[in-house]
Parts: sequence; C-alpha cells; structure tokens
Amino acid sequence: MKGENIDDLEAGETRRYEVGYLLVPTIAAESVAGTVDTLIRDPIAKAGGQIIAGDGPKLILLMYPIRKTIGNKNLRFKEAYFASLRFTVAPNQIVSLDQSWRFSPAMLRFLIIELPALVEEPPRRPKAELVSAIPPVKPVPPTEAMSQVEMDREIDNLLYVSQ
Repeated sequence: MKGENIDDLEAGETRRYEVGYLLVPTIAAESVAGTVDTLIRDPIAKAGGQIIAGDGPKLILLMYPIRKTIGNKNLRFKEAYFASLRFTVAPNQIVSLDQSWRFSPAMLRFLIIELPALVEEPPRRPKAELVSAIPPVKPVPPTEAMSQVEMDREIDNLLYVSQ
C-alpha cells in the first residue's frame, strides 16, 4: 500500500478513515450539530464517502490554549468541542476534505488517519471453556527432610542424567 500513487487507484476503491476534530467553543450549543453536518458530514457525502460511525461533539477543557486567527484576530481557546467520525471514501478525495476543513474558521484542529483493513478475528472462547481446558494441578505429597549429603547426591544425579 505504501508508495502507491493515489491517482493509480481504481475509482471505485474506498478505504476507511477516521477524523478527530476540535471545533471552536464560540459555536452555540444548539447549533453544534448543524455545524458538524455542514462542516464535516456534507463534504464527506459530496466526496462520495459514507459515514460509518461517529459520536456527538462534547465541550472539553484543553490541556493547553490553542491559537487560531479568525477575521484578522488572534484568538486563544482553552476549551473546544471534541468528536471523531469514521467514514469510507476514495483515497484521492482525502486532499479535498483536508483543504475544506483546514481553512474553516469553525475548525480549531483536526487529524485524518487511515484505519487498517478489517481483519477477521477468530471467535474467542468463553472464560468457562478456558478454565475447564486447564488441567487440574496435582497435589505434591509431602516429603521427608533430606540431609545435605542426600540433597547433593540427588542434584548430581539430575545434572548428570540430563547431559
């Protein structure tokens, strides 16, 4: 997959991606869903993509302030709406999605990653089956105390027999 030219891929081939994003907190709480639809979901649909899963944005406190220039003003934000969205789209459409989100005044930050191909995992065995598959431990009968000479002789026998 690495080193492939995006233009050489078949037009119908899609891949799975995930975008994590931060929206400016100045968006009114009741209009956040509409902003996500117009800013994130609509461009994916226009690019021929299909949304797989996503959660609604939540207002979070940022670990450090993020600066963004909006309308010739440098603003600092200490909180933002955070969410992620999984979708499928042709790889040659990622650049256009990146450009549409990069210059949006409502978008603080975003990151698009390609998800690995789905791999069929073998079904997992229930815990009860795993426990029953382990043989029971046999109790060791108590032994009489050995003298130092007997212990040395037993160790020598074990060492020389295994060689």
